[in-house]
Amino acid sequence: ALATRFAQLPDAQRAVFIDKLGAAGIDFRVLPIPPRAPRSERVPASFAQTRLWLHARLIDAPHAYHITERLALTGALDAHALRLACDALIARHEALRTTFDEADDGVAQTIHPPLRCPWRETDLEALPDAQRIA
Repeated sequence: ALATRFAQLPDAQRAVFIDKLGAAGIDFRVLPIPPRAPRSERVPASFAQTRLWLHARLIDAPHAYHITERLALTGALDAHALRLACDALIARHEALRTTFDEADDGVAQTIHPPLRCPWRETDLEALPDAQRIA
């Protein structure tokens, strides 16, 4: 609530707020990071984004810029907590919700609103070890 209100303040009022916190002995750096204002409109991609987008379109490996990772978890898994953590990660990082497209005016990006992490649970216990870890 406070972080959201802070994010909506004009720059001058933010500076006054930070000064008042300092006068009260509160270090602004220890406060929660305020969320960005919601954005859902299509905006031009930066030069660097456009360059990467065009390169990915020209090469023969269109998924070359995808980064994947496999995690090995041990112990009991709280699937609900893991899903909530994934949802929070998606909500916090715009890059995970951004899509790019091309139109007459060039490459543009759209930052989509947060959504639930796609989720599917599969029990692999009956599979041999080699297949489970693949």
